[in-house]
Amino acid sequence: MVKSVINYELLIFIPARSKSKRLKNKNIKTVMGKSLISQAITFSKKIKVKKYIYLSTDSKLYANIGIKSGARVPFLRSDKNSRDKSSINDAIHEFLKKTKKSFKFKYLLLILPTQPFRKISTFLKVYRKIKQSKIDSVITIKNLNRTENL
Repeated sequence: MVKSVINYELLIFIPARSKSKRLKNKNIKTVMGKSLISQAITFSKKIKVKKYIYLSTDSKLYANIGIKSGARVPFLRSDKNSRDKSSINDAIHEFLKKTKKSFKFKYLLLILPTQPFRKISTFLKVYRKIKQSKIDSVITIKNLNRTENL
């Protein structure tokens, strides 16, 4: 039996490993009444395109939170790609390798759970820009006007 390939406009990739050294369990800390993982997923669900919301994690606890919030977690991230020195690129490549025959997508959106103050309007502006141009990647940066001396 041949499995059909599903086409998505957007792969939303949310990396959330559990072994943070500086702030234990930072990805499930609560801000404004919701865990950071749940906030990232809630934001992702507001994007009105055909999308696949994927939570990349090495933790069953994090996976359960992600699934309850509406993300997909078809497998746990490997130990190799969950170390301090592992990059997000390593996690993305692992996901793509394991799922390459099940779906296709045009754009990848990386949403970091530790950045909860994102706006849908910013995403829409960037999304329109990337669709209209020949650029292949965009990063958003927020200018923090600091008044104190560093």
